[in-house]
Amino acid sequence: MTKCILITEDNINSANMLKKIIASIDPSVEVLVAASSEAAYRHAMEKDIDVFIIDIVLDTKIMGDTSGIKFAECIREMQKYLFTPFIFTTSLEDPQLYAFRKLHCYGYLEKPIDVEQAKELIRGALRFENNKSLSETIYFKKDKVIYPINVEDIIYTRNENHEMTVHHRNGSQLKIPYKTCSQLLKEVRTDRLFQCSRNTLVNRQYIESIDFVNRYITLDDPEHTKIDIGISFVKKIERKIK
Repeated sequence: MTKCILITEDNINSANMLKKIIASIDPSVEVLVAASSEAAYRHAMEKDIDVFIIDIVLDTKIMGDTSGIKFAECIREMQKYLFTPFIFTTSLEDPQLYAFRKLHCYGYLEKPIDVEQAKELIRGALRFENNKSLSETIYFKKDKVIYPINVEDIIYTRNENHEMTVHHRNGSQLKIPYKTCSQLLKEVRTDRLFQCSRNTLVNRQYIESIDFVNRYITLDDPEHTKIDIGISFVKKIERKIK
């Protein structure tokens, strides 16, 4: 599976330098760049990030800015990024103590960035497995009752009329009111589930075939269910399954 690195860096020259370093290590790595913590957070929600490279100071106009650390704190609270490697970059004199102890940072690069040191750190971070494919259980709450379902048992989910229907591989269906696709994706740690339209999530392990021309997925279930692909999701799905 293709790895993905998110560079959170407001300096375009530094960001481009890091992109070149990553390309020299592995040209197949997907590299995303965000100049602000807000943009970086959106990337982290939409993609599965394997390594975060975070500039501690993201706004040089603000005296004492450490918005990169605040972003890292926010990301580290998410289940799927509990153990994802962080590499911090900064020209500050001594942010290491907090970064290493509290945020479990993988490494630290002082500016100006040393190319060989950066290569060594990034190469090592890319070797980490983020446990995206591990089995996990999701707990759905309905009418004060908790329903545990293993993620690998979910074939697909569909939202209609403010209600999510979870289709289980045993043929059963669980209807959960006011549960959205984005909420469920935030809760899961693995990358088994991905969004293929505004109201539908599909488990990649149950895909029988994908027709990108006619925009639908055929599932490997008894009914060979066909799931429509939203036009804005086509390229995202192509990237996810390559």
